[in-house]
Amino acid sequence: MAGICAHVADLVRHIAAGEGAPVLVGYSMGGRLAAETLVRHPGLPLASFVLESAGLGPADEEARAALAQRNGEWAARLRTEGVETFMDWWETLPLFATQRDLPAAVRAAIRAERTANDAETLARVLEAWGAQRQAAESDTLAALVRARDAGTPVLYVAGERDTKYCAAADRVRAAGLPTAVIPSTGHNVHLERPDAFCAALA
Repeated sequence: MAGICAHVADLVRHIAAGEGAPVLVGYSMGGRLAAETLVRHPGLPLASFVLESAGLGPADEEARAALAQRNGEWAARLRTEGVETFMDWWETLPLFATQRDLPAAVRAAIRAERTANDAETLARVLEAWGAQRQAAESDTLAALVRARDAGTPVLYVAGERDTKYCAAADRVRAAGLPTAVIPSTGHNVHLERPDAFCAALA
């Protein structure tokens, strides 16, 4: 986790030095990595910061232990079953229920992207970059508030039909930060409602 966050921070600084401060946008796991980068590397030169359907970190150490156990089980499942069988199950998770309404060609492209991954690499991602490796949610929210107070606009985006991350949006809002909840949309807002996502981003 420390290594990937350092890489993201270096990339942000490189772009800022050459082209001006970038907008950093992170979706799902990418959002968790972006948020953790902000925790570990405060004061990054960002024009703005957007999280889409991203976990904010464990609520407490009990939650951290539960996440570590879950992700360890998922990693073991990848190693024993392989990517194809794992994705057969992964796609049935409630988180992705709204994606079953997407056009067949889009669903096929998503499936091809998922199954192109290597099982061992995905297992290591779960172990090294899983939510159990994030700072506590309170620390993540504090980092977002500090960024906002330092002049970096912050936005949290979630789909209305994604109850888990709508709840996260509620907690972001309770911390005094802006959110955008996109109607009739699930976990992957930019895929399911690209028009609404781009409007929120703009």
